[in-house]
Amino acid sequence: MAEQASLDEASWSLTQQGAMEQYHLLLRAALERDLNTFVELALAATPICEAAGAEPGGTAFGEWCGLCPLRQQYGGCRPIITQMVRAAEQGNWEAAQLLVLSLIAEVAGVSPPTARAER
Repeated sequence: MAEQASLDEASWSLTQQGAMEQYHLLLRAALERDLNTFVELALAATPICEAAGAEPGGTAFGEWCGLCPLRQQYGGCRPIITQMVRAAEQGNWEAAQLLVLSLIAEVAGVSPPTARAER
């Protein structure tokens, strides 16, 4: 049983790291003020979305959001992503950058699903 828990934690760590990498690319797009890339990355499924049931390469939002650990712990990414896309579209890149950083902070703080189940 302990091996299964550590395997789940290892898988979670890779999933979390993949999402962080995607959000760092999103931050780079915001720093470069590249609206098309920013919106594309903001609305794309992350590895966390895929772990919750999203189609790989699909969109960030869907029925799987109810299974997302980010939603369960922080309310989900949709409100932050909506705000940051709106900020970028309005040319408020500083706000968009800060919102991306907020999202990165939330992803960094999400507990592995196995840790939540044990609480």
